[in-house]
Amino acid sequence: RRSPASWSAWAMSRIPATEHLFQIDEESPALDAEQLAVFHSRVAKVLYLAKRVRIDCLCATIFLATRILNGTQQDWDKLDRLLRYINATREIGMVLEGS
Repeated sequence: RRSPASWSAWAMSRIPATEHLFQIDEESPALDAEQLAVFHSRVAKVLYLAKRVRIDCLCATIFLATRILNGTQQDWDKLDRLLRYINATREIGMVLEGS
């Protein structure tokens, strides 16, 4: 089983994104084709997780999903922060109970 913790996100973060989430640095270097494929794959996996049990990650994940075709190092760093947050808060999730 591969989890976000296995994606080199060993450090932890208390919040999924900073206040600069929606700012795009036009000077940030573009990801190469191999990095872009990894970025796309990881964002897709986190989106699956966010839509089902980690709604707290949804805002950052949706923004990153808009960047999969033109990803930059800045976007990679934002994804890394999100993964560190997921790693730090693995115990958070949704619990559905019947009445």
